[in-house]
Amino acid sequence: MLLTQELVSRLWADMAAKDGFRVRRKRKSALMHIYAAGLSTIGVCSGKTFWKHMVTTTARTIYVPFTPGSMKSEFSLLEQVVVLAHEMQHMDQRRSMGVFWFGTGYALSQKIRCRLEVDAYRAGQTLYARLTHDRIAPVRLADKLKHYGIEDDLINGYALKRFRATNRKIDKGYLHGAAEDVWEALVG
Repeated sequence: MLLTQELVSRLWADMAAKDGFRVRRKRKSALMHIYAAGLSTIGVCSGKTFWKHMVTTTARTIYVPFTPGSMKSEFSLLEQVVVLAHEMQHMDQRRSMGVFWFGTGYALSQKIRCRLEVDAYRAGQTLYARLTHDRIAPVRLADKLKHYGIEDDLINGYALKRFRATNRKIDKGYLHGAAEDVWEALVG
């Protein structure tokens, strides 16, 4: 599938309207400045990583370091689509767990944060495979978890096991969680 700037921009707008979330630039948010300081303090990520390489979702807002559909970003158009599935998966998690339990678990427990991130990365992993007919190496996905303050034993155990299992399911047409909604919006 050819991803164009217009298609990716429209996809983000359509998904936001359908799912009821807002998209905001990260640097312009006072809340994101608080998040950056807090996450850095608890060892989840550095400020540079947070501002340039991470998309952040709160209850109903996705804060991005790029303009969806723009090619003037460190996120390619493909990465912008994949990260949309990832962040929508976090919104689904928040809805099922509740804002308090999601936020508390994410902030205070490496094990919970690992499980939540692996679940969201699996949505992106399956959408990437559907769009490119290629796989992301499980080790490459697991490596990303190091930016979230997650210990190696969780990354090398739980995370790698889940990413490998997901790659095996991809051959059967599997889309994980929110990846289905994003795919349907792209082709529907």
